[in-house]
Amino acid sequence: MPTGEARFLSRRNGTLALRVDTEGRWSFHWNQVATDSAKIADSAPLDTTSWHHLAATHDGATAKLFVDHVLRATAALPTVRFDATGLDVGGNGRPPESAFANAVIDDVRLYDRALSADEIARL
Repeated sequence: MPTGEARFLSRRNGTLALRVDTEGRWSFHWNQVATDSAKIADSAPLDTTSWHHLAATHDGATAKLFVDHVLRATAALPTVRFDATGLDVGGNGRPPESAFANAVIDDVRLYDRALSADEIARL
């Protein structure tokens, strides 16, 4: 079980992260400004004995977190600002570089829209 945060996908400006949180759960975290941050997290602890399919969506109003094709968490969230800030796979790329995922990551996909639960089930 991880002992700290492990980021699997994050924006370099710190506004978005798909990660294992410090409680050992999959989570989707966003941070617009210091006073406007939130996260949704799976209620179950991470099972480190097998592969997992992880997906997070945001449709402009609601964030959803899917673990192994099953919707595990959902919440309303403010609009996420998107710009040319880069993405990092496997850690937090903004200084100081940290929160590296001790994992094998395969097949990272980004879409320009929120996928439906049926579309995620077919991935």
